[in-house]
Amino acid sequence: MPFADTIRAIHATPQAGVFWITGGGSLLLSSLMTEPGASGTVLEATIPYSNKALAEGLGYSPTSSASALVARQMAVTAYHRAQTLMTNSVEAPFGLGICCALATTRARAGSDRAFIAIHAQHESRLLTIRFPRDSETTPSAAGHERRQRQENDLLAMAIDLLCQHLDIAPPHFELRSDCQVEAQRAPSKTSWQSVMGPTTAASEPGLAAPVLFPGAFNPVHSGHLQMKTIAEQLLNLPLHFELSVHNVDKAGLDYFDLAERVPALSQHGNVILTNAPTFLEKAALFPDATFVVGIDTLIRIEQPDYYGSASLRDEAIAQLLSRRPNFLVFGRLHEGKYRNLADITISADLRARCTMVDEALFRADISSTELRAKREQIEPSK
Repeated sequence: MPFADTIRAIHATPQAGVFWITGGGSLLLSSLMTEPGASGTVLEATIPYSNKALAEGLGYSPTSSASALVARQMAVTAYHRAQTLMTNSVEAPFGLGICCALATTRARAGSDRAFIAIHAQHESRLLTIRFPRDSETTPSAAGHERRQRQENDLLAMAIDLLCQHLDIAPPHFELRSDCQVEAQRAPSKTSWQSVMGPTTAASEPGLAAPVLFPGAFNPVHSGHLQMKTIAEQLLNLPLHFELSVHNVDKAGLDYFDLAERVPALSQHGNVILTNAPTFLEKAALFPDATFVVGIDTLIRIEQPDYYGSASLRDEAIAQLLSRRPNFLVFGRLHEGKYRNLADITISADLRARCTMVDEALFRADISSTELRAKREQIEPSK
């Protein structure tokens, strides 16, 4: 078997992970699984081959299922799954994701490409591979041979990237395709590592009654900065941006994300990282906090869909309010209409913890979602 010695060395390490592979690149799984000792490396393997399966795994439908971002998010999702499967013998779990658009017998837009990502507590890695593509789009021996060359090269580069992550000697190999390869690595900062662990944590724990502005900030925009300025003026306290690496309905963040977003936010104020996606978890980390939120976020706090049932929601909100949070609420467009506290139905107990910012002080009909959608239209496969 190709790379047998290297795979045995991989299996001999104390590290194991979860693998997410969208079809192409599955030779990695067969190579790992057919060598004795695979249970020491593979905690679980998932193949979200259909677009629906991938969307359910990531929590959203990506514009392109073969992109660097999707591979990274697959690796993050796999990593957090690996944490739930950890045993005492697993010292450092990892997640590995592969997505690609390889040679096929049907018409397909875009180049032949593959993306391999690894995420763990101390680093994120990404390998981008772009294969040459000819005009072959119908079944033929040449088309099948090209696909096989791409699969073999993808296997070799996936094993090589895994070896780099595990800090073991990589195999010697020669690529069969004239492909372009770009390798990237985002190391963790020590202060970031705690929020990548399995327990709820913050990069600055223990702050007394802080003012926190939670968000994804992807990207940070003028509306965010106006909200910060107004909140600090109204409360006469410094505001901290709170960026969670977990999200209730979005894919998690890796170190490439943090390396981009933390410096961007730090230009405008202090940034606190957490792995607390819900306000119940945020309030547990920071009792008596004041949260700066948009009206759409406040609406979601009481939506039963996020809790499983209305009774579970009521129980969670009661626990949340026992932490004595306050909410400084900014109006914004929601479902095509500008809304404030007077326009929504929430429980009296939650409403009592809310202060509404007057529209005369703030109105900014801009969102990170719209800005991100425009960016993805320009760069769909990156």
